[in-house]
Amino acid sequence: MAHQRILIICNDRRVNQKLQQALSPLKLVIKTTETIEDALGVIEQEFFDIVLMEISLIGSVDALKYIIEREPRTNGVMITGPNEIESATEAMKSGATDFIVRDFPACEIRDRLELILRQDQIS
Repeated sequence: MAHQRILIICNDRRVNQKLQQALSPLKLVIKTTETIEDALGVIEQEFFDIVLMEISLIGSVDALKYIIEREPRTNGVMITGPNEIESATEAMKSGATDFIVRDFPACEIRDRLELILRQDQIS
């Protein structure tokens, strides 16, 4: 999995750091941005296997739709809080592959994203 790439879009540096630490054993290329605007600029330049986006960012579901339309091979995974499950369900209807609750244990986050990446390798 050394060449697989993840873009994390989240304006909470604590969450960004937790996700980077959780994913470090997978030896992925990980980039982070704090805004959707910055992320869209990065996505114009580079391919990502997974875009992991904070659902509470304004315009996140529309940005996810745009990203998936632009690059259908990209998996969109939304980061939610425990009270945002309904929004995550809406994002799934809009094309998200999965969602994670930001308070999940690191090993669970890593396992779920690793499963998505492995499924991509098979298909």
